[in-house]
Amino acid sequence: MDVRAYVEANASGFFTELKEWLAIPSISADPARRDDVRKSAEWLAARLRATGFPVAEVWETGDPPGSGQPAVFAEWAADDAAAPTVLVYGHHDVQPVEPLDEWRSPPFEPAEEGGRLLGRGASDDKGQVLFHALGVSAALAASGGAAPPITLKLLIEGEEESGSPHFADLLRRERARLGCDVIVVSDTTMWSAEVPSMCTGMRGLLDAQIDLTGPERDLHSGSFGGAVPNPLHALTALLAGLHDEAGRVTLPHFYDAVLPLAAEERELFARLPFDEKTWLAEAGGSRAAYGEQGFTTLERIWARPTAEINGMWGGHTGPGAKTIIPREAHAKLAFRLVADQEPADVAAALEDYVSTHTPPGIAAGVTFGGPGARASHSPIDSPAVRAARRALGRAFGRDILFTREGGSGPEADLADILGAPLVFVAVGLDSDRIHAPNEKVEMGLLLTGAEATAYLWEELAATGLGSGAEPRP
Repeated sequence: MDVRAYVEANASGFFTELKEWLAIPSISADPARRDDVRKSAEWLAARLRATGFPVAEVWETGDPPGSGQPAVFAEWAADDAAAPTVLVYGHHDVQPVEPLDEWRSPPFEPAEEGGRLLGRGASDDKGQVLFHALGVSAALAASGGAAPPITLKLLIEGEEESGSPHFADLLRRERARLGCDVIVVSDTTMWSAEVPSMCTGMRGLLDAQIDLTGPERDLHSGSFGGAVPNPLHALTALLAGLHDEAGRVTLPHFYDAVLPLAAEERELFARLPFDEKTWLAEAGGSRAAYGEQGFTTLERIWARPTAEINGMWGGHTGPGAKTIIPREAHAKLAFRLVADQEPADVAAALEDYVSTHTPPGIAAGVTFGGPGARASHSPIDSPAVRAARRALGRAFGRDILFTREGGSGPEADLADILGAPLVFVAVGLDSDRIHAPNEKVEMGLLLTGAEATAYLWEELAATGLGSGAEPRP
């Protein structure tokens, strides 16, 4: 039986199992759901053992162990010791479901609706994790082998929707068992069902707050206005100066480490059927595109760094007039970072900028919500990306284009700590309403994803990665 025939013959059983898993409310951000997150991990480990994985374990996280949410690790060794080792990353925790009254069906009672499966986690990320089990079974059925052509490992996290607070420590603790030649991430989206694509990177993130303080108390603007520095004036000048007339961020050395877009990737972005008017309408009815000059809208949101003002406050904001010089002013900012930028470098640049441009008489402070997340990137000419593109092309029967994503996740930690390249193989869609009511997944795309991964193991085995041989291009 070939791969496609096997996937089609086993589709009904696959969706029965997925519905069973989706019914477990594994909301990692809700302390009341801790037992459900564990139940979800145990369900997956049992399912992977039933698939044939000789090793399928629930791993504790946190310090002390068990204070975090559990992850799942599975491993199936290839018969050939020189075969590449591939680690699949995904997550089994899900987002909260409120507001409940906007769901067409209960979020943890999966329902089919016109070829779509509705339920929290259907796309993000349980559906895209489980198709790997179907895919490896299809690969074995087609080859007649007793083990996959590559050594296959899975690491399925239980805290991704809570910011992965213990994930980096888990990677360091278990680095030896997680050793691999390639990391496959199945937690992203394609351009559309009709235009299949591969993600080649995700932006990083750094959030910050600026606090400016002037006089010890609010002052009467008639008595003191124009004679003492106003913290709100200073703040607005700081914020206005973050960008120049070309839309570029003005922080010192902000662009020094930015990885330029490859010409081939720009050309492939341009082949995507992007309609800016439609995109603007979907962007909350925005009236115009804006950003760094010299780049298209897609290039700006996928491959260029940004500085955004998320909120600002200070002084009197209640009804009526209150003629004061306010004591203090505040703003929250977020920086989306791209490949090769370090959050720590951007943090230092912001502190330098604020210190340099704060006028005398104003005290300035900059704080950060955390160390930030580094961007991740997969070069499109790498052997692993080319292998994945061939596998997806075989499954979809058409050329595979490239996209990136503006969001951020733990992918950079995976690549850095395990020392392996990333490959994004996923079949979610932007229309899947992840994190929102009525999350869904296209059932046909999950089956195509399973088919693609069956081909992927064959393609990666042929690259020579992990054997010391010259990689196949």
